[in-house]
Amino acid sequence: MKKIMYLVGFLGSVSLTVGVIFRLLNFQWGYEFFLIGFIILLLIFIPLFALEKYKISDSTKSIHRLKIVLGGVSAIIAGLSGVFKLMHLQGTIELLILGALIFVFGFLPLHFFSMYKKSAIVRS
Repeated sequence: MKKIMYLVGFLGSVSLTVGVIFRLLNFQWGYEFFLIGFIILLLIFIPLFALEKYKISDSTKSIHRLKIVLGGVSAIIAGLSGVFKLMHLQGTIELLILGALIFVFGFLPLHFFSMYKKSAIVRS
């Protein structure tokens, strides 16, 4: 599972990078490589990564699991807003705002709360 996840992440990153280089040099297929890499990272790699982190997280800490889910969902939604922007589709602003709200009011408070709890445990 990990090998597949890292292979997908590598292929998505390579495709995204090749797409950026091709777009900068005005080569053919740059837009397609960029879009395919972006979608592979958003719709395959991030969910696989979040699922892997979710499975290895401590089962008694539901806050940590909720943090993983909210972080993955906010990354996917905010990233999809970028794809929508590239494809000139409607709903870009709404997706970006939704992803940012989930990140700001869901992920960040849980993240800083868990960091605070860890620092309090270390000091004791």
